[in-house]
Amino acid sequence: MIGIAASILLNDFDSLVNENPKAKKQFGTDPALLIYKVLIKQTAELMERDWSENPSLKIAFTFDTHQKWRQAEEAYEVLRLENPFCAKRMLHAGHADDEEYPALQMADLMAHESRQKTLEWLAGSEKETHVFKALSGHRNVYYMGILQRKELLDVLALIKD
Repeated sequence: MIGIAASILLNDFDSLVNENPKAKKQFGTDPALLIYKVLIKQTAELMERDWSENPSLKIAFTFDTHQKWRQAEEAYEVLRLENPFCAKRMLHAGHADDEEYPALQMADLMAHESRQKTLEWLAGSEKETHVFKALSGHRNVYYMGILQRKELLDVLALIKD
C-alpha cells in the first residue's frame, strides 16, 4: 500500500477565496472538496508518469464519509466530465465508513502522519514521528504535497479566464 497525501493551509485558502473572485470561482469555498480534487488529479498525474505503459490502469477513489459526501461525489463527477485526463484514470470516486473498510483506516493513519509532517515542516522542524519514519523507510509514502497561498496563486495563473 502506498500513500499520497496533500494538505491545504486553511487560512491561506480562506483569505484567497474571500478576496479573489477568480479563486472563489475556480476553487469553490469548501477546502475539503478542493483537496480531494487535488488528490485525484495528482494521482492521475503520478499514474501517467510512472505507469504510462498501462494506460487502462484506473483507480477507485474511496474517501471517508462526511456530512457533505453527496456534494463531494457530485463534484467528482463534474471533474470526470470536465477533465478527460482525470477521467481516463478514474474508475470510481465515492465514500465509505472507515470503521468498515480497513484500507480507509490505514489512509486515516497516513493522513494523520502527513498532517503531523506538514505541521513540523511549517514550524521549521526536521522532527519525524516513529510511524512516519517507518512508512517512508518502506517506501509507503509515494507523494506529499502542500498548498499554500503561493501554490494556489500559481494554479490560478495557469487558468485562462
